[in-house]
Amino acid sequence: MRKWILLILLISLFSCSRKETSLLDAVPANAEIIVESSDSAIIVMFDSLLNARIDRAMVNNGQPMAIVQSPDESFYLLTNPTRKDVQEQKIYDDPDFARLQKTLGQNVKAHLYYRHPEGWAMLDVLPEGKDLVMNGYALAADSASAWRPLKYQLPVKNSVVNILPSDTRYMYHLGMSDYASYWESFCDKEKIAAFNKKYGTDVENKLLTFLSEVSFNKIGKSQREVFVGRMNDPSAVIKFMERMASKAGINASQNCQGYTLYDLGKNSFTPDIFGGEFSNMKRCCYAIVDQYLVMASSLEIIQEVIACYRSGRTLDLNEGFRVFQQKMLESANITKFEVFDDRKEALQLASSKDLVYVNQCISKVGEVKSENSIRWKANLDAPLKGKPYIVDDHANQNKSVVAFDNQNRMYLIDDEGNILWKKQLDEAPLSEVFTVDANNDNHRQFLFNTAHSLQLIDREGNNVRGYPVRLPFEASNGLAVFDYEGRKDYRILLCGTDRLVYNYTIQGKEVEGWNHHRSEDLVTRPLQHIMADDKDFLIVSDVNGGVRILDRQGRIRIPLPSDMQKSPQADIYANATNRKKGLFLTSDKEGKLLYVTADGALNRTDFGSYSPEHFFLYEDFNGDQDPDFIFLDQQDLHVFNKFRNELFSCHFDVEIITKPVFFNITRNKRLLGVVSEKAREIYLIDRKGNMIVNSGLVGETPFAVGSLHNNHEINLVTGVGNALFNYVIN
Repeated sequence: MRKWILLILLISLFSCSRKETSLLDAVPANAEIIVESSDSAIIVMFDSLLNARIDRAMVNNGQPMAIVQSPDESFYLLTNPTRKDVQEQKIYDDPDFARLQKTLGQNVKAHLYYRHPEGWAMLDVLPEGKDLVMNGYALAADSASAWRPLKYQLPVKNSVVNILPSDTRYMYHLGMSDYASYWESFCDKEKIAAFNKKYGTDVENKLLTFLSEVSFNKIGKSQREVFVGRMNDPSAVIKFMERMASKAGINASQNCQGYTLYDLGKNSFTPDIFGGEFSNMKRCCYAIVDQYLVMASSLEIIQEVIACYRSGRTLDLNEGFRVFQQKMLESANITKFEVFDDRKEALQLASSKDLVYVNQCISKVGEVKSENSIRWKANLDAPLKGKPYIVDDHANQNKSVVAFDNQNRMYLIDDEGNILWKKQLDEAPLSEVFTVDANNDNHRQFLFNTAHSLQLIDREGNNVRGYPVRLPFEASNGLAVFDYEGRKDYRILLCGTDRLVYNYTIQGKEVEGWNHHRSEDLVTRPLQHIMADDKDFLIVSDVNGGVRILDRQGRIRIPLPSDMQKSPQADIYANATNRKKGLFLTSDKEGKLLYVTADGALNRTDFGSYSPEHFFLYEDFNGDQDPDFIFLDQQDLHVFNKFRNELFSCHFDVEIITKPVFFNITRNKRLLGVVSEKAREIYLIDRKGNMIVNSGLVGETPFAVGSLHNNHEINLVTGVGNALFNYVIN
């Protein structure tokens, strides 16, 4: 690493466009390191590089110059190919040098030629602001003992970062398609033979064969050492480790968040088997944590790893590391990552037939942050499907989370991230999950629908009597549930692909006397219920913006012009601003405010022009008790008061595809939340227009926003793969 830092200082001298001529034919054949800049100047270094010191460097009249002190004058800056001391040398006589030079990229700042013990390495130098990336190929010659084993390995994606704590400061990771064969090339065979004899085992065939990744790590500023191995057959590794514990006479164990920890006492288990980076671990404590074998010199270190893993405070989710990781290879055979006080560095090697691909990253940004905003992480059996839901929980005063995976399993997760139960369903959910009190006994159940059934499941994960209810049609939208009189006499309304509207009681029976109104087009959005002038109005909106307004029996309550079309993303609201213009309001496809009178007449007000897919909200933004007019169109948010004065506007860097939501922080404080799924950010805007941006949110599914503890704390729940994350939003 010290060599690379010195090279950065030298490479930064050169920034001119590349010329056709080269000075390589003047370089001594015994050169160790060469930097060829974009203006064809060359720096040549020999084996005393670490003793060299740059006192001053500058560019003079376009020619790079450097004054270097070295005990044996082994450091040269060449700007003239006629120098007598190098004129007779021919670096091109080396066939490996000539071969690798063909792999170099064009139009880069500089090329680095480095003679390592196994041969030449040639890298493109790519400065990126304060960062430096160098990548290219090295020769893995058959005679090179150190790199020869890589020739027979495929690079492996690093999954160990998923369990390492977010304050990991050092990671030496080996990812091999056949780790046992790679290990055999460098292991101390005498020590292994003695180990196998002592424990009556075969460590290669009973342990190492079942590992695909091995990583030696140091966490925190105190550099606590941790070994992590990724298992491809956990049962075989568990059997091997239990035998080690039995041989060591260890029966006592501890439990940490559902995982069993063992202390095998002082021994040379880890150094004897893995050697090298692992030679200082003189005590062996271990735990099997899902698909990982974790070993350390104390139980406390393993407990710390488990606590971070369970809470989501892991390296892969650390914002600083994830930004740096974008410069790294996704799959490699060897990765060395290290955090210093003023920089981060990574060196990676990946086999490529008889060559080795080298990737070097150096970032001058500060150290990896040790904390992030994740409160907990829950692991599902399969990747999360759709959106999670924050739901009421009658068992306590807090809320819980309902989630579904892509194998149609339903999960109930409490406010601390514990999975209370999971339940297999026949189909994926189509609607949101609603909490109802079907028996009017203050016990909550979860109501939702799939394409072919109504589902009602109690808090223990059991079907409520009579459920699931098989639908005699295929549902086209998610259900809506209404309690007209507030007496828990629920009505469940949904539409079919036949374009009819259906109405069910909470007992799963069709409502008698209901008129099955047929919509003009397919309905995919849930129905709305609005109270106005002491009357109930049911709103049916189809995919083309067509609207039907029904009464509680399914009859047309307000006839509308056949050409009326609202924006597909806009709801309809009871008008509380100017009732003379209409009973209801929404926005049309051009973004004009659209009023609907009690007899079906239409009026419009111009708040600007917007695309057909804009979002429209009619809610009190500034806390003056009057609803405001909120338009979100692609990347632009505009808020107007009833006088059409703009209260707030904002331009986002990426398109917003999720409807904004309001939520209460305290009794008197309400925020507008705008979520950017693409940028993984949430913007919180108060009534004065003050905005807080929360970045670095990891997720692949839509967000659920609420307060799991019913307090001022805002929680954002989303998923990545099999994991569900609960963020605390600042």
